[in-house]
Amino acid sequence: MSNYMGTSCTTPKSECANSSRSYGENGAKKGGNFGLKVLALSLFLSFAAWPQTPTGEIVGTVADQTGAIVGGATVKIANAATGVSRSLTTNASGVYDASALTPGTYSVRVTMTGFTSSLRSNVELGVGQVNPRISRYR
Repeated sequence: MSNYMGTSCTTPKSECANSSRSYGENGAKKGGNFGLKVLALSLFLSFAAWPQTPTGEIVGTVADQTGAIVGGATVKIANAATGVSRSLTTNASGVYDASALTPGTYSVRVTMTGFTSSLRSNVELGVGQVNPRISRYR
């Protein structure tokens, strides 16, 4: 057995020199976990490149004519092209938040018993866009 440049070889030096295999001092093949490293890197990159869902968000605050906050109002947001709608209820601060909406043109209707309903049409929403706060004075 000859030892050529840190590799153990049972063949003549010339064959060891031409060998592309690399072995450690204990005779174990070096870099044996290369496949595992490639697999780990592939998994990492696949999660990093996970497709983002193209959505936007419409948020707003509902207030009456005097500017007083209106909690408990119903807000219906409807996509004009598909007719798909979502109903929300404003929180105690009069805030509503409709996230994960498909980009498109929307209408926003606010209703509450004892108040006149309010409608805002042609609200354009793009990918990744958070529509500026839409205040409703009723």
